[in-house]
Amino acid sequence: MISVGVDIDRLGVMVIAGQPQGTAEYIQASSRVGRRDPGLVFTVYNSARSRDRSHFETFLPYHSALYRRVEATSVTPFSPRARERALHAAFVILCRYLVPGLRKNEDAMKVNLYTNELKAIRDLMLVRVSRVDPLELNDTKAELDDFINHWKALASNSSTLHYQKFKEKQNVLLYDLSETDDKLTEALPILMSMRDVDSTSSLYEVNGRAKHVAR
Repeated sequence: MISVGVDIDRLGVMVIAGQPQGTAEYIQASSRVGRRDPGLVFTVYNSARSRDRSHFETFLPYHSALYRRVEATSVTPFSPRARERALHAAFVILCRYLVPGLRKNEDAMKVNLYTNELKAIRDLMLVRVSRVDPLELNDTKAELDDFINHWKALASNSSTLHYQKFKEKQNVLLYDLSETDDKLTEALPILMSMRDVDSTSSLYEVNGRAKHVAR
């Protein structure tokens, strides 16, 4: 019943009836307890199932290296939704690592001085796309070009452009997805955690009916 994303601090004991199909599912389900104080999980195996018997017989080795057993999942790194969330962030990371003059937070405003370097990094990323998902090559190139032009335009219009905001009066290129600052209209959102991939939605009650507002 309770699996991914449900965090209730007071839950302390859980009974798992049978071994879940996947190790990732097992980790997620069993970690719903013990969020605040130590928790206890009982796994009740079914002796009629060969998988359950196998897990019972290898209980200690399995649990001592649990994360090694997590199943690989398919990924689509250059799909439209993935590009929307992370392509610009990956590009900025490469720029800051590979171009010394763009490394500091305040160096975001110097982007127009490094047109050739940005083009080389863009081409490097496109080589990767052509090997992984050739069908997405043209769209990825178009989005990278749009981002580069957007970055250059912001830098041309501001002498204080930074990558991220550390002070109130700063123009920024990127902002944390959880930010709610309405002034960040020109900045692009980035993920600050691999666990948090969506902005938070607030739930409240109006006249006895539940309403939600996405942030």
